[in-house]
Amino acid sequence: MPKLGKDKVGLYVSISKETEKALRELIMRKYGDYRKGYLSYEVECALQAWIATHKSTQTDSTINRINPLPKYYLVWQDVKR
Repeated sequence: MPKLGKDKVGLYVSISKETEKALRELIMRKYGDYRKGYLSYEVECALQAWIATHKSTQTDSTINRINPLPKYYLVWQDVKR
């Protein structure tokens, strides 16, 4: 069973309906029921694993940036300089 703590913060993200459904189904199969905190616990475990994997293999110069910087951000950077 997941250990629930008080030192949590809210992180709001958007994922596809298919991913959300698959995650909830996995939690049901894994724990046999669905209780408060299971979703947060599993997402946190997944993020920790992802961070650990990428932290050891990536440097700032090799990080694959999936989303390009928005044009307004680039203009803002020019104005700032």
